[in-house]
Amino acid sequence: MARKRFGLGMLVMALAFGMAVTGCDNNTGSIHDGNPIVGIWDYTGGEAWIEFTRGGAFRLSHDMFRGTFTTGGGTLILRPTHVFSDGGLIDRDQARLLLIALHLEEYGREPTTEELNAMLESVFESFIWTYSIAGNILTIIDHEDSTLLFARRP
Repeated sequence: MARKRFGLGMLVMALAFGMAVTGCDNNTGSIHDGNPIVGIWDYTGGEAWIEFTRGGAFRLSHDMFRGTFTTGGGTLILRPTHVFSDGGLIDRDQARLLLIALHLEEYGREPTTEELNAMLESVFESFIWTYSIAGNILTIIDHEDSTLLFARRP
């Protein structure tokens, strides 16, 4: 019986030590697969927000954009994979069909391959920003050198 209590005591101590060393995820940004940007951030200048997930995905306010992101060296790169259209989120293939139809309606002809590729690139253009995180504040400097502040959502 004494051996069982000793073994149980050792197990409890090992679990307590393990939790103390590894911590637990409470969405504070301290433990997010090593990337403190993971979480939901609310824009301090309005109702916009942006969410970064552990899997490297992002989502912008009300599904205006979805895609993937990478960070490194103070640079944040967002690569849209879906954009908002009247019918909801569409991917690149759906956007291609929509742009062909709109061009046909507007100009009476389908766009050339070069025109279509240029339109798609402008719609799905990556955002490359400088960023920093101090506590619960995410600061983004956009391509026009505007400073955007976001507060981590609790």
